[in-house]
Amino acid sequence: MRTKSLGFGILFLTAAVCLAAAPAPALAQQPTPSVVNTTWAGSEDLAGFGKLTFIFQGNGSAVMVDARSTVTGSWSQNGRTVEIRFANCVYVGTINGTLLSGSAVYTSGPNQGLQWSFVVQKN
Repeated sequence: MRTKSLGFGILFLTAAVCLAAAPAPALAQQPTPSVVNTTWAGSEDLAGFGKLTFIFQGNGSAVMVDARSTVTGSWSQNGRTVEIRFANCVYVGTINGTLLSGSAVYTSGPNQGLQWSFVVQKN
């Protein structure tokens, strides 16, 4: 009787050790998305603005269309972080799937230092 019980215990212990020793499946690495030659549209919470579109051109230039005007600037990307620079402000955001969100700040002028947030989605 003891032998059967011991045999079951060894079988159970062997199965448990095999399961515990099995390596965890590797998480699939998501490729870093690029904004090159893409358009992203959404909004910003800066008073008097609202609607916001960024067009990222392949040569590093950016076009921003907001509620008041269309302006050109430049962009750079480091991994999922995107920085978009214009004459008097800078937007810095992080890509998460098809969303780019972050904050912006006036770098010069009477509102220098004023910050706001934005969210745009890849078209």
